[in-house]
Amino acid sequence: MSEHADDTTTPAAAAPAPTVNSSEPDWVLQTLIRLANNAGIEFGITLHLSGMVVAGTVVSGKAFFESIRDDIPQNDATAVAFATAFDDWSGMYPTSNDAADPVYIHLRDARVWSPAGEAQLPGTYWRGRVSEISGWTYGALISPAND
Repeated sequence: MSEHADDTTTPAAAAPAPTVNSSEPDWVLQTLIRLANNAGIEFGITLHLSGMVVAGTVVSGKAFFESIRDDIPQNDATAVAFATAFDDWSGMYPTSNDAADPVYIHLRDARVWSPAGEAQLPGTYWRGRVSEISGWTYGALISPAND
């Protein structure tokens, strides 16, 4: 007879393990992007996706669209209309308390590495779908040529 034979309590049910669906975007990355969108926090990051590596500084969606808008010369009606579209898009990003999971990540000073080599243009902005990112590293990768 076991020494616990008189114990009539049942063991507590174990808490279910969290379910992680590998097809869903990384919740940690989404949290960091949400901080950028809501609080304007910027940080370096390196992203891995579809055989490419993209590195740069995470910025809010609002800053992304406003920066592109500011780069458009306002010399004719077409350019003004183009800039206005970017201004409208920047308004889609609230500056605080948006709890929605971000769908896109926005980078400033982006560099792209692919099997063909590295591409970098001064002041390059990059926008990508969070669901396409297979991995990431906190901190932007630096090319040996740029050391």
